[in-house]
Amino acid sequence: RRGVTLRVEAGDAPAFRGDAEDLAEMTGSLAENAVKWARGAVRLTAYGEAGRLILEIADDGPGIPEVERSRLMTRGARLDQSGHGLGLAIAADRAEACGGRLILGEAPEGGLLARLELPAAGG
Repeated sequence: RRGVTLRVEAGDAPAFRGDAEDLAEMTGSLAENAVKWARGAVRLTAYGEAGRLILEIADDGPGIPEVERSRLMTRGARLDQSGHGLGLAIAADRAEACGGRLILGEAPEGGLLARLELPAAGG
């Protein structure tokens, strides 16, 4: 509805060694967040690296200041008054429970880069 373009690049990404519902919840939460803050574009990239499935979700929005990133991965923390402040915390908790992690950084597009590092099937 907002005219945000979503680009998906999956190539030869390995399968996730975990529950499909967990993967859908993590990815959905991060993608929803990216679309909410994007000015016009969101990129989702999936690939394999050292026995891990790497999912990167990047947007061209305002990003999150580095000093705020770890705080925003705790339940209830948010930068604005919309939402419940659960999306990043849930994604981080799920990633950790699956043997992975969520890292927040700066996207080449200028916004937020959310990088999920998850165990790959067979890895």
